[in-house]
Parts: sequence; C-alpha cells; structure tokens
Amino acid sequence: MLKNRRMYILCLAALFTACAKSLCAQDRIYGTHGDTIFGKVVQIDLKQVIYKRADRPDGLTYVVYQYNLDSVVFANGTKVEMPGFLRKKKRSENIPQLNSVSFDPMAFMFLTVSFSYERRLKNGKVGFRIPLYYQFKGGGIAGVGQFMHGFGLYYMSDGENYYPFTHNNFKPSQTMSGNCFATGINPRVYLFKRRRTRAFIGPELTVGEAVSNNTYLTYTGNFANYGAAYVEHDFTFTALVKAGFMFHPSDWFHICIDGGAGEGGMFGKPNPLGWTGVWHFGVAFGANF
Repeated sequence: MLKNRRMYILCLAALFTACAKSLCAQDRIYGTHGDTIFGKVVQIDLKQVIYKRADRPDGLTYVVYQYNLDSVVFANGTKVEMPGFLRKKKRSENIPQLNSVSFDPMAFMFLTVSFSYERRLKNGKVGFRIPLYYQFKGGGIAGVGQFMHGFGLYYMSDGENYYPFTHNNFKPSQTMSGNCFATGINPRVYLFKRRRTRAFIGPELTVGEAVSNNTYLTYTGNFANYGAAYVEHDFTFTALVKAGFMFHPSDWFHICIDGGAGEGGMFGKPNPLGWTGVWHFGVAFGANF
C-alpha cells in the first residue's frame, strides 16, 4: 500500500514537472490589462507581435498590437518591453501629449450643442482646440452668453429680442425661429507639465453665421401692426480670453472646466446687434487618444 502511494506521488511530481517545463518552454505575451498569452512568437515588427497559439503550434498565426502589450518574455527568459508598458508606466508624463475630443453639456445654457477637438504639440505645453457650436435659436451668437444693457448676463431664450435701433420706421420685434453655428481656434498654453490636473490659458476666436426668422412691427399712431416675417442672415465674430483646468482621472478620460469673457459682434443688414460683451462658461467631458 505504501509502495503504491509513493508511485502515485512520483507520477504526480513527474506530471507537474513536465507541465512546468512545457510552460517555461513557451513564449509569454503579457497584455496591459493583466492577460497572458502562451505560445510561440513568430515575429515582432514595429507595431505588432505575430504568434502561434500554444495549443495549436501548427495552426493559424495571430496578431496583437504592441500598443496593447506590457511585455514579451521568451522561453529562454529574454524580456522585451512593449509600448503599452512604457505608456502605462509613464501615464502622468504622457497625458500632456495626448490629443482629445470633448462634449460640453453646459452649452445648453445658451441653447447650444458644443463639441471640440484639441491637437497638442509633442512637448505637451501647447494645444490647439477647434470648437464647433450649433445653437437652436436665431438672433444670438452660438456658444456664448451676452452682457446686454438691461439684461446683465443674458442667456438665449424664446422671449422677445429687443434691438436698440429701427430700420425704415420698422422695429424688429421677435425672433420666431432660427439657428446659429460657429467654429474657430482656441490656442491653449498649459502652465504645468506632467500633471493630472493642468491649468491653461489662451484666446478663443470664432466666426459663424446666425439665421433668424423675424417679424417687423409698424406703428400707426398708438397701434402696432405686425408685418410679414423675413429671414435674416448675419455674420458673427467673437474674441475671448479663456482660462481653466483639465483633470485626468485616467489616461483616456478628462474633465475640463473653463470660462472666459470678451467681445462679440453680429453684423448684417439691418445690423441686429453690433458689438457687445460676451462670456462663456463650460464643463466638458471627453476622451484622450
């Protein structure tokens, strides 16, 4: 009985030893998320690793991109670190060089949908943001609020737009419908490098068009008569000084809080607004890549 137990233990030990040698004889490919692939590495080129699966050594070849790999350890013990390892190891250093796309839900304050793309230089100190604003209301400037006399911080609304002028004895009375859109450039200078929380400052210049469907009021004595609706196309321009903070909870996700103030104008015939003070406040969420 004792002899049989010894034989059983020796067989198990031999089996475990054989399995260990088999695993050691294989190449190991480690992913950035902790996954491991056992097999035979056929080739490593500039961007990818080509390998065969351990359970199908004579089967198909498979490809995995180095960007998603931590390292490759060959059967002889040689270790090759992949770009994924370097990126994971230096996340806080690499974040400043990553480009980003953002969506700003705070733009709905101005009845605006706001998207942006930012391209950063390799040193991470300067970025160039390109915003895209679309406003679901005519008679305003997309993406911003206004400092208007008698209104203070003015938001777009469905109420009447009172313009401080008349045109050929007609006075614009109400913006019935319309839309505005604008785009431009927003250079950002980052004040801190290699930080998950980064402050920035820079100007934003935008140009756009406002399309408004309006009605005129005519006055006969003390009576006001509504005239026919007309469509107005106006050119818009804004120049703001902006500053803010960008937070990076992870290497791929960011939260940006920014604000600014400056001058904006809407120009057309008849001129509906001219120059006015404008302001912006946003809280954007986005991805880094």
